[in-house]
Amino acid sequence: MGTGQATNPGNGIWSNIVSSESGINVNYIEVSNFVDGTVMTDDKLDNVIYRKKGSLYLRQALDLTKSRTLTVNTVNDIRYMSLQNIILLKLGYYDKVTTKGYYSESDGGSASYTMMESLGTDDGFLTINVVNATLSISLSLIQERFVSSKQAGVKGDGITDDTVQMQLFANSIKYLTVPPQIIGNILIKDKIIFNGGLPNGADVKITDLYFDCTFISDYTSEEEMVRFNNYFGKNLNGKITFKGKGSIPYSTRQNGVGMVLYQCGRMKVQHLDFSMFKYWGLKILDGGLSFLGKIVVTDCGTYGEDAAISGNVVSITNTGGTGSLGQRTNIELDVDFNLVEYEGFIIIRDRLHVIAGRNSANNFSIFPWVDPATIAGDSGKLILGGGVLTDGNNTSCVRIGMLDGMRCGTALRNSALYPACVDTIVTQWCGISAAMGRTMSSACVGGSIGYVYTESDKYSYVFVTSYEKTGFSLLNSGLLDPHKILSMSPALTGGGFSPQFSILPGASYTDTSSRLISPANTVFNYSPNSKDIGFQPTGQSFYGIHKDSGTLNLKAGSGLVPTLTGHDTIVVFLTGNGTNNNPISSFTISAETGYTINNLAEGDTVTLSGASYPVLLYFKLVGTKWYFTKRELKEYIAATTTNLGLVKKSASLTAAQPSATAPVAYDA
Repeated sequence: MGTGQATNPGNGIWSNIVSSESGINVNYIEVSNFVDGTVMTDDKLDNVIYRKKGSLYLRQALDLTKSRTLTVNTVNDIRYMSLQNIILLKLGYYDKVTTKGYYSESDGGSASYTMMESLGTDDGFLTINVVNATLSISLSLIQERFVSSKQAGVKGDGITDDTVQMQLFANSIKYLTVPPQIIGNILIKDKIIFNGGLPNGADVKITDLYFDCTFISDYTSEEEMVRFNNYFGKNLNGKITFKGKGSIPYSTRQNGVGMVLYQCGRMKVQHLDFSMFKYWGLKILDGGLSFLGKIVVTDCGTYGEDAAISGNVVSITNTGGTGSLGQRTNIELDVDFNLVEYEGFIIIRDRLHVIAGRNSANNFSIFPWVDPATIAGDSGKLILGGGVLTDGNNTSCVRIGMLDGMRCGTALRNSALYPACVDTIVTQWCGISAAMGRTMSSACVGGSIGYVYTESDKYSYVFVTSYEKTGFSLLNSGLLDPHKILSMSPALTGGGFSPQFSILPGASYTDTSSRLISPANTVFNYSPNSKDIGFQPTGQSFYGIHKDSGTLNLKAGSGLVPTLTGHDTIVVFLTGNGTNNNPISSFTISAETGYTINNLAEGDTVTLSGASYPVLLYFKLVGTKWYFTKRELKEYIAATTTNLGLVKKSASLTAAQPSATAPVAYDA
């Protein structure tokens, strides 16, 4: 042990004692108490810091004026550190401990810790306990610029089960004073929940969370993989990817939903990517004024091409009245009833219907009535789930910067009271690109899509509400087929649909760069029996008129002139109360003084009559001369094609010119 001799007998200092650790002479101080304040006993000696000479207990005289760091390899090295290092930490010789990794050196989990005043509970992240038979202490994580999920033991290697450590990290965010970082390929075997607390996420003090991670499912569940509750006003920065268990075939997928944002009002999300989910990639529930930058959804839900969501009609019962929004068809389908979604869609005889209610086992109600020719044994195909679902009441309002959907049921379904607005939506091979609105009798106050590009989707845009004050807008479209855009409307006499032309009340959209705009009141009967048809302020003007007879007055000279609006085309869609939704009687078309129609004499009018189907009129003004063509849309009503609505294929149309002989200046 070396020898020592008091340099100043009586003052309690011993010098010239050779340290058993360093081999050099050090000074010691006589003590009677241990570092924790208890009385010194032999079992507390480490023979370096505390040692004994005769009957005296000595403690090494240390320089405690400097800042020092104890460096170890891993978190476990902290838990099982030597008594000597525990003593040095307790004395203040070391002011912090730094690890080189969590499980191993350089695994990304390096962190620094400082000693706590009292013993805490070891959670493997914010608190690490050092346990020794003689002396125990707790260390607290030093929250520096960021706190990483790897510092909580989340390996993120895509192989290790990270469920417990990831949930630990999520639970601990409320204790953080600096932004958390979640990184790596995180394999989970159960749902991860982030709780913000009430009211309005009060438990979580930080505003920004940073992500560069992929959540990978290794379990089976109908629920979501990750859920955020009450993360009000928080920012999810970076990219989060969600991969459900399974592959492209619907029958292989084992997870219901990728992520749910519940009451996360005013949240901002930078980039989300979802793939391989049975129902939805993302569900936004009561997400008032939330903004999501970019969302990519692939293979989420399905649209009737998989046998798992297709069945045969067993029974049919109609309720409600002709042309009524209250009409329903109660239908029984031999399909898994758990897959029948309220406000989802089903295709029967190439007609799209919205699911308005779930009744008893395998029985549900749909709107509008099915085709009268529908019989037991006919196929019914569900459009199940999809990319993004928004739902909610007074706290709902969502904006999405870009939505990219591929092979989804419905890429975007806004069932919320308030708008879902998308700057850009690009979809391929989806059942429906975008569906807006709630059930037929509920309100939905609008929405917009800035740029639309659809390719090989079954339907491009579906409007699912009767609320007249809605304002929907689709602008700057690419490859957007009008015959794939429709409004859910009640069936009329003979089972035909009422007007489902793509232009909706108060809506506008662009068809291959020629913008159409519809005044909010043009799809209803007008009174008196004469209607002025003029240019709308922007884009290509549209009038959708449901009436059996009347007069259409072409206005230019005394109305809005084309030189002011930047276009010279008007589209009029005429429907009536005939068997095939055709106008029963006749329409007279007139022009103002100084203008002619199809090279007739000034003041001459054109009469349209005998229509068997809805009529589409295209008007073009060249100088003071109006030209127009007429087309009757038989296939629009017969619903013999894949899609309902306006059909562009020339082979599917019966075209007829007005009786006057005239050159055709514009032909759609």
